Amino acid sequence: MAAPLPDNEPPRVDVVRGAPTSEELAALVGALAALSAAAPPPPAPPSRWARTYRPTR
Repeated sequence: MAAPLPDNEPPRVDVVRGAPTSEELAALVGALAALSAAAPPPPAPPSRWARTYRPTR
């Protein structure tokens, strides 16, 4: 479980129109969390050994 946000930090999601229910907000947060967790990790940078083998031009 994530740590609670400090009181002085602004909300990360702001509803600008309408009045969503708690269930709708929970579904939105769940979808956003699933999308952020599904991102593949960035590729590892090439090692120094591999970089020295590549020809330079």
